[in-house]
Amino acid sequence: MVSKSQQTSGFDSLVAVLEKKDSLKFYYNPAQTPSLVIPSSTVTEPIKLLENLLAQNGWSLYKDRYKRVFIFKGKMPALLPGPQFFDQKAAVNFNLEQAKEDATEAIVKAALDNKVYTIGKTGTPGDAYVLSGYIKDAKTGEPVAAASVSADGKKGGVTTDAFGFYTITLPKGRQVLRISYVGMQEMTRQLNLLGKGRMDLEMHEEIRSLKTALVVAQKNSNIRGVQMGVERLNLKAIKQIPAIFGETDIMRSLLTLPGVTSVGEGTVGYNVRGGAADQNLILLNDMTIYNPTHLFGLFSAVDPDAIRGVELYKSAIPERFGGRLSSIMDINTKDGNSKELTGNLGIGPLTSRFLVEGPLKNESTTFVAGGRMTYSDWLLKKIPDPSFKNSAANFYDLILHLSHKINEKNQLYVSAYASKDGFKLNADSTYSYTNRNFRIKWKHVFSDKLYQVLSVGADQFKYAIDSKGNALNAFRLGFGIAQWSAKTDFKYLPNNKHEISFGAQHLMYSLQPGTMEPLGTSSKILPKILEDEKATESSLYLGDQFKINEQFSLQAGIRWVAYRKTGPGKVFEYQPGEPRSSRSLIDSSSFANGALMQAYNGPEFRI
Repeated sequence: MVSKSQQTSGFDSLVAVLEKKDSLKFYYNPAQTPSLVIPSSTVTEPIKLLENLLAQNGWSLYKDRYKRVFIFKGKMPALLPGPQFFDQKAAVNFNLEQAKEDATEAIVKAALDNKVYTIGKTGTPGDAYVLSGYIKDAKTGEPVAAASVSADGKKGGVTTDAFGFYTITLPKGRQVLRISYVGMQEMTRQLNLLGKGRMDLEMHEEIRSLKTALVVAQKNSNIRGVQMGVERLNLKAIKQIPAIFGETDIMRSLLTLPGVTSVGEGTVGYNVRGGAADQNLILLNDMTIYNPTHLFGLFSAVDPDAIRGVELYKSAIPERFGGRLSSIMDINTKDGNSKELTGNLGIGPLTSRFLVEGPLKNESTTFVAGGRMTYSDWLLKKIPDPSFKNSAANFYDLILHLSHKINEKNQLYVSAYASKDGFKLNADSTYSYTNRNFRIKWKHVFSDKLYQVLSVGADQFKYAIDSKGNALNAFRLGFGIAQWSAKTDFKYLPNNKHEISFGAQHLMYSLQPGTMEPLGTSSKILPKILEDEKATESSLYLGDQFKINEQFSLQAGIRWVAYRKTGPGKVFEYQPGEPRSSRSLIDSSSFANGALMQAYNGPEFRI
């Protein structure tokens, strides 16, 4: 009810009163407000009065059950208009994202699915055009990898890459674009394709209440993919697996996959189809992780909260990877929530962890920062066996990932990772392991069909044993690996049938076989340092995934690898047929730093 003390003489004033008094929310264009005069008498039904006054002046009013009031000039449209209808800078406006939150899914989905999007300009020559763009999670802004993009009535389709990028070639004219991904609401977009263009999309999570569960064998879906022997896990799947001490673990999740077994209880690493643990390559944002676990193999070295997805290649390893025989585990972290600053904190009986993610200043720059640490010493001291009283075990890991969108064609990624493990078991010797990794990646889009990813970085692993039970014999025994790498990857999509990838990689290794150094000023141990061993590895690769028709596909590739053992170093020559000893030594050759000692090269084929 609007009384005489509340009477107004203008449309905006009445709207303000109604929003405050009746908890209504008005959506209209402030640049086109109707000129109304409100009667001075008491009004018992202000909404009815407003509707009548608007109708007399050629306006329409629509009020839904969610207390939202839409006001339009002329007749009420069949679908809600886009955000360009409203003044975004006004205090009272129609914000599309807010409407998505307030409105029912049916209204918003119908409005977006039935709107016709015109791509390109009239008169553009050609009968088919390229449509490209990024698909992201509407809630977090994270890219949606492996989403399916296709057009109704057209054979073939494409999937998004690890960056959420897709490229599809479609005929000229009206098209219905369909986007789907497991766990997300399926999207359709009406297109009027007049030329090549860009369409970025956001997908919403789908939550269904199950009344009847239908279990379907995966035989049909398995044989439709060309890539064999690959297993993909996302964070949701990893968190569904039972955890040890409340800690979700990536490495333990892999052990549930066929062909993957543990090296043994209380040990690190895993075997894939009979291969050794050192035949597995573990990559975190293209950074090589040499020590993948913590605390005797109980926890993985990467916080699962920071992970977007994991891919394990157990056979038919793609040509872009090399250097290992058994498997490649490719771990990708989140890019960071581009919508808002979020975080989580976890406290368990053995470990604590934190993760923070969000935008920096604006949505073009996002970050993810997290860490874990343990306080497991108290558990070892609770063991009744007195031999464990002097035992200790601890670890920590830190991860940082930055993502910056320079412009539509250039994106920059920076990743850093550090971890350390230390333990001793009823002894005076302390064992420690450390990982240090850093990587910079730059993605450049040349066109809708071609883009490049260039990355450079450094990886380091160190292992040490400190013995200080006797001050006179205290020592530190050390070992280390340092690796520097530069890599460039290109992906070319000439049409919907071909996906061509090519690139190059160069690695520089520096291996420290061992050092023995005195520990403390009282130690009488003489230092001994073995000479560093160095090598380089260069590779080129080319691959093509060709879809012949709906029933047949072909994936083939070649990778050429050149390995060079370089100095400094010595090569000894012995008498043939004799045991290698000082007596059978004939000659030796010395090589300066960087000099070529031995070279190996050859092709690796995939089909």
